[in-house]
Amino acid sequence: SGELWRSPYTLDGRDVAATSVAIDGKKDVIVTGRQWNGSDFDALTVKYNGQTGVELWRHRLNRPGPDDFVLDLGVDSLNNIYLGGHTKVNNSYDDMLLVKYAPGGPDLFGDPLWLKTWDGAAEKHDRIIALGVGSNGLAVTGESQTAAGDYDCLTLKYAFDGTLVWSAERRYTDSNNGRGLDTAVDAAGNVI
Repeated sequence: SGELWRSPYTLDGRDVAATSVAIDGKKDVIVTGRQWNGSDFDALTVKYNGQTGVELWRHRLNRPGPDDFVLDLGVDSLNNIYLGGHTKVNNSYDDMLLVKYAPGGPDLFGDPLWLKTWDGAAEKHDRIIALGVGSNGLAVTGESQTAAGDYDCLTLKYAFDGTLVWSAERRYTDSNNGRGLDTAVDAAGNVI
């Protein structure tokens, strides 16, 4: 059938990389990833018209601190967009980063609907690797560094308004490191 459209994105030769893509209920395409701004990385999200490839909106998330990375995204039944990754805090440790955009993108001030960070008890590296959206909320999974310096698998469930429903940190193996690589939420709201 061939290529329907192409929409290359470059920024003055700077490093830009896509990490995740999703298609919403209107068949529009959302792509997220990272963009080098000249001194550190920002999270970049672009939404395209699925039929024509025309860019509908773009948002560069540049929080205080050196780096913002988004590794996965999901879309709910109302076409709201959720991004999961991590943000660097004070040039040292990463905190989990969860962002929600309306279908039309950021508000008039250039902000998402909400933004949440999560810092584990050890206050070391905490990173979202995967995100799943269900009928009653969303789940994220990834890794949380312990006080001893190794990593445990961390999974969190959130309501659509950004309220944390529960968190579960587990060491599933006898090895020193664990991490969640994928997650989903079923029709009953269970996290897998």
